[in-house]
Amino acid sequence: MTVDGADLPSSSRTAPARRTTPAPVTALFLALLPVTWVAFDVLALELFGASDSAMGSLLFATLLSWAVVGADSAALRRAGVQVSAWWGILLLPVYLILRTRRARSSLAVPAVFFALAVAYLVSADLILDRLDLP
Repeated sequence: MTVDGADLPSSSRTAPARRTTPAPVTALFLALLPVTWVAFDVLALELFGASDSAMGSLLFATLLSWAVVGADSAALRRAGVQVSAWWGILLLPVYLILRTRRARSSLAVPAVFFALAVAYLVSADLILDRLDLP
C-alpha cells in the first residue's frame, strides 16, 4: 500500500458532492431584492431631490435587478438549469416562478420575494413620509 493512494481501487475514490440547490447565493439576493427598493427610494431622494426621486429610484432598482438576474441565470446555467435572463429583465415574477420550477427548488425564494414586495408596496409611502428628507 502506498501513501498517495495509487494502489486503491477506483471505486474508493469519490467525486466531490454536487450541491443540491443551484445558485443559493444569487437566490438569496433575488429573494431580498424588495428590501433594496426602500434604500433606493431614500438614496434617490438624496441624490435627485423630491421632483425626480421616482425616476432615480426606478433606475437604481432596475439596474440592480438586471445584475442579480443575470448573475442568477449564469449560476443556474453552470449548474445545468436553463432559465433565460430575459424573463427576469422583462418580468421578474415570471422569472422567479420559472426559476423555481426548472431548478426544482423550494418555493421559499418566490414566497419571500412576493411577501417583501407586498410589504414594500403597502408601507413604502408610510416610511418615506416619516423620513425627514428635504
